[in-house]
Amino acid sequence: MRNALQTIGIAGALVLTPVVVQADEVILFKCFFDWRCDPNTKCDHAGLELRIKHNTDTNEAEFLGKHGSPLDQIGVHIGDRSVSFLAYQISGAVDVTTIALMNGEAIHTSHRIGGITMKPEQYLGECVALPSSE
Repeated sequence: MRNALQTIGIAGALVLTPVVVQADEVILFKCFFDWRCDPNTKCDHAGLELRIKHNTDTNEAEFLGKHGSPLDQIGVHIGDRSVSFLAYQISGAVDVTTIALMNGEAIHTSHRIGGITMKPEQYLGECVALPSSE
């Protein structure tokens, strides 16, 4: 029940039209990150799109589309000001997507390892939460 109430706050804060969220609701987060920053260059235009499906009944999530791997495990952390989705990769690295509840601003941070080389990246953008049927 706690997760359902928190999700009502998420949906109310991020969706432009009022939505009644049910306990077994699936929320689809559509995110667009238009800026990409990494330690070796300045921030530049990105155009990264992410979709995250969050089942509020089970508190399980998955990244949809080409992002991530089927071997990734996804954790969900719902706080009083944001919700974060943590993708635990088989390599030991993580991706973290944090969405602000009050306005949908979002940060996606990628801590990838290509072979033996770290490839950190950070994306800045926004997400919109939409109710979805499973």
